[in-house]
Amino acid sequence: MVRTRLHGFELLHNSRLNKGTAFTEEERTMFGLPWPSAAHIGSLEDQRERRMRVLASRNTAFGKYSNMRDLQDNCETLFYSLILHHTEELLPIVYTPAVGEGCQRFSEIWRRPRGLFLSYTHKDRIEEILSDPRYDEVRCIVVSDGERILGLGDQGAGGMGIPSADGPLHALGGIPPEHCLPILLDVGTENEAILREPFYIGWQHHPHPRPGVRRVHRGVCDRRGAPLAAHSSAVGGFRRGQRRHPAEALP
Repeated sequence: MVRTRLHGFELLHNSRLNKGTAFTEEERTMFGLPWPSAAHIGSLEDQRERRMRVLASRNTAFGKYSNMRDLQDNCETLFYSLILHHTEELLPIVYTPAVGEGCQRFSEIWRRPRGLFLSYTHKDRIEEILSDPRYDEVRCIVVSDGERILGLGDQGAGGMGIPSADGPLHALGGIPPEHCLPILLDVGTENEAILREPFYIGWQHHPHPRPGVRRVHRGVCDRRGAPLAAHSSAVGGFRRGQRRHPAEALP
């Protein structure tokens, strides 16, 4: 059972609690869900079948990946239910290999924030940011700087596709999604093609080269990759992307 004070549209717009048409008549009244809403009251099984039909209509792995990203942003209950019941079929879609193109086109399909972006411009405020009460329940963080993603090279802010895609893996391992926090250390990119994109969501720094990640990384993890005081009870992992500047990756 999950307790919440959310009501009406606030509940529907919360991706972790939204159940779509699976809200019962009693729940719709109790939570003041807006009317008129879809009359059909379905089960998660119904919703899984509907979504699998939609995915089957997508002709490319990226199309399926993008569809699952949209679902995760709107209804995590159904998203994780699908993965738990169709693990073998969907893991290659939400993780490798499809996530590679997802990182390359991350800004193109950007809908809403997922995880935490720590820009180089935030380097002096990291402890303050991580101390926000919204992160009190975090027990696991996955950090990347986006410089070397799946052999695709520097993807900048698009590298968030990797730590955020770890969520389904953690869920399969028994860690609730709300206890996981993907973090992208946005210390810039040297990928000129990305910087030329007008809709690139990352830090468009000039001049090159990109600053080292040392100061930003120091604010998140210690030498062992463990979170600092703001998340002393969490387990940390640094999805290291660096080969050219290994000395700058750690304090």
